[in-house]
Amino acid sequence: MISLNCNFRTPAKFRGALSRAYKLLNNQDVNNIWDNETLRANLSAQDKDDLEEFRKLVKEKLISSFGPYCTYCHWYGTSPGVFHIDHFVIKANKAGLGRFTYCHKNLILSCAACNISKGRKKTFDDNSVIPVTLKYQSLPFIVFHPYLHKAADEFSFYRATVAGKTKRAERYLGMIGYYDERQRRQIMNQLKERRMASEDRDKVRLIISKTRRSRK
Repeated sequence: MISLNCNFRTPAKFRGALSRAYKLLNNQDVNNIWDNETLRANLSAQDKDDLEEFRKLVKEKLISSFGPYCTYCHWYGTSPGVFHIDHFVIKANKAGLGRFTYCHKNLILSCAACNISKGRKKTFDDNSVIPVTLKYQSLPFIVFHPYLHKAADEFSFYRATVAGKTKRAERYLGMIGYYDERQRRQIMNQLKERRMASEDRDKVRLIISKTRRSRK
């Protein structure tokens, strides 16, 4: 577990597209905030291009700043494509927190296994009354935040072992299943099987299509 210095700022050229995308997604429970039916149907071609360019820029910035490592488990990735951009505070949370959908402090580089393990688990106390004007860093986080908290204050390190010194740290480790390497392997195998099954379906469709054309 490490602390990260998030000095990324959103370039001015993307702010208009991000603002319009946020307004379209506001109060919607969606899984993909970069590309979904609502955005495709309502954003201009330029806005869609800007949104995709911003997504790529965020991933490049995270990798160049912190290396090709999962923020949660420090797994090393061999290419940018193996990483997800995780939202530390999920968009579907209450109190209008969708306003942090494209906030740079809310975007974390994650491997597929940690992103799935974390899922939609709570990262802050959503039973608290949260003013709409509250800044991101002032949210009542109940888990360690890599950008906002100091790892040395939260964790104990001994060789390859990591232990939480605080409740916040323990919840963080539990949130991503850090102690369960078997679970991580199972998730990665499931993703691999799903990808292989998808490739097999594409091959079958291609064979069927060629067969039908040959019969005509």
